[in-house]
Amino acid sequence: MIKIALTNLRRYNEGDLVFEWVDLPCEDFDEVFDRIGRDEYFISDYECEIPHVEIHEYENLDELNELAETLSILSSHELKTIEAIMEVDGSDIEEAIDTVREGRCFFYETDNFEDFIDLCIDDGFFGEITNEVKEFLDYDKLTNYFKNNGYSLTSVGIINTDF
Repeated sequence: MIKIALTNLRRYNEGDLVFEWVDLPCEDFDEVFDRIGRDEYFISDYECEIPHVEIHEYENLDELNELAETLSILSSHELKTIEAIMEVDGSDIEEAIDTVREGRCFFYETDNFEDFIDLCIDDGFFGEITNEVKEFLDYDKLTNYFKNNGYSLTSVGIINTDF
């Protein structure tokens, strides 16, 4: 989920790039420091499967490890919900995790409003609607209704955090 390039700062300043890619959560950073040196360090690069996550050069390793541990126990649906929250309102990862844990959002894994509306119909959002009645629904108006009531289409699904 999160990988960081942990780099020896002293050696870097001397022109020697000594680093190691570390998968988080990491059980023992001491082993990494045994290999790269116990001088000061910085994070020279990172990879995260969730877009919009920013990791800075001097992030606290314990906090990053805790974040990675939290992400590792979340479901795929929860991870996509976090991604959608960050995309829509610019929340940082911790705020997005809190929003999901506190149940302050609705997220639907679909890539368009028409399929979303069909899901709502199937789930009884509008009450009982038969297939005969369904063909008369105005999907454009329903899409506008949802958009005007806080639902947003993201790259991973439709989310509403305005309730």
